[in-house]
Amino acid sequence: MTKQETIPAKELANALAAVLPVIEARSPIRILSSCLFDGGQLTASDIENFISVPVGLQLRACPPAKKLHSLVSKLKGELAVKMLDTNEVELTAEGLKVRLLGFDPGDFPRRPDAPTTGWLKVPAADWRRLVEHTSFAIAKHEARYTIEAAQVEFHPGSVRMVTTDGHRLALEDATVEMDTEKNLLVKQKALELSTKLPGDTIEIAETEEHTFFRAGGCLLAAKRPGGVFPNYAPVLPVESAATFTVKVESLYRALKRIRPLADARFKEVTLAASGTLLWIEALSPEDAHGDCGHRRFRWRGAKGALQPQLPAGFPVARHRQGHGWPQRASHAVGLENRRLAVRGDADSRINGETPCERG
Repeated sequence: MTKQETIPAKELANALAAVLPVIEARSPIRILSSCLFDGGQLTASDIENFISVPVGLQLRACPPAKKLHSLVSKLKGELAVKMLDTNEVELTAEGLKVRLLGFDPGDFPRRPDAPTTGWLKVPAADWRRLVEHTSFAIAKHEARYTIEAAQVEFHPGSVRMVTTDGHRLALEDATVEMDTEKNLLVKQKALELSTKLPGDTIEIAETEEHTFFRAGGCLLAAKRPGGVFPNYAPVLPVESAATFTVKVESLYRALKRIRPLADARFKEVTLAASGTLLWIEALSPEDAHGDCGHRRFRWRGAKGALQPQLPAGFPVARHRQGHGWPQRASHAVGLENRRLAVRGDADSRINGETPCERG
């Protein structure tokens, strides 16, 4: 018994490209390298995450996803797709006929059912900004005070995303229209996949075992991580001794120049304000002479003021490269540059006590 349907090659290629990010490069479960066509939906999974997108095929088949995408992306016009009784998928287009050996569709992992109520809406642009500005600080390994996930906090009128790996804390807020109080834990891969969903609004809901993201007709189901997010409130500063406004490019350039002089083990740098200068100093205890290298650049206060109300040598902050601000600064340069035109501001404000708090 065979069943043949037709679909534009471009439409099928776009649907396959949307689900490919969830597929692991090397999975011990062979069927996870395939995708499932079933009832007008195309689904791919890595067991913990499922992505489903609409597709104009009603057949039920389970062909290899990457190989199918590689073939279809090179074709144009209409593509005839036939499912054979031997779990093979036959493709015919432009005088080309190809058969791909797949798996039994019944063996593909079952996607969890999405809830019908309790969906929260977040503008897609704000959601992507939250993820981009905080995902760098997600812990890579579980530990006593860390968790491999971001905490998403929904409050009336706002949503907050917080991440920490025990050395850095990233926090970002966005204004949204809602009147709900709820906290979610979302793993890094699920966050990255959610930013690739199409549409202007992302809807979020949860069940006992999964968190769901819905946008543009696509659905992402992510397994909820266990554990409890650490209490980060005590480390947030109540008040700051000073606020500095510096150009991101100047700060990034200074950090790059001083980085080779930092201690190879701790990669620590010290920031200090003196007059109208902000000093960045690196000292390596391995140096027999105890010499240190430092770079300096001028900074501009609020509203163009160049005279900070600080004593000479005022200590601003001490952070470790690779674990604190310097690594974040290298990320922030790229992120802030994309937002400068939006804000109409050529400077980036950095609080003296915890620059990484901004996310």
